[in-house]
Amino acid sequence: MATSMDIECAYSTSPMKTTEPRLSYKISVSNNDHHQRVLQKWMHTVLCYKKQSDSEDNGLHAKGWIKESLGKALLEHPILAGRLRKSENNNGDLNIVSNDSGIRCIDVQISLSLVHFLELSKEKKNEVEGKLLYWKNVDESNPICSPLFYIQMTKFKCGG
Repeated sequence: MATSMDIECAYSTSPMKTTEPRLSYKISVSNNDHHQRVLQKWMHTVLCYKKQSDSEDNGLHAKGWIKESLGKALLEHPILAGRLRKSENNNGDLNIVSNDSGIRCIDVQISLSLVHFLELSKEKKNEVEGKLLYWKNVDESNPICSPLFYIQMTKFKCGG
């Protein structure tokens, strides 16, 4: 069975208040050759839930809850809403700066049900999970435009 995935919308969630003072953390990499490998590594976690009711909210309640919760959590950890910046001394170092640009949130719809997805063989599930997840690598020439953190909400055919 072919599985299709459509991105419905993308938006950013920022801390609920401006981060003052701005935080900055240097990224330690032994040399510039390693930036490529360091910046393109990522980890994904898939959490699934069944649709709780037959209401037609289309996940709006969960999306609102996630956005509000992230906004509150980012008050204590604003660096997650930051971006990479090249150091001003032009030596190739990078810093993470808490500029409140936000966590990228992606809403996706997939053409199979959650039950079908959960019943897939391990190999097939890994293949489908790979297609499920949206990720755009860090733009090394202009890293300030690249989010450090993505949240994806995938709506299955059944509503889960």
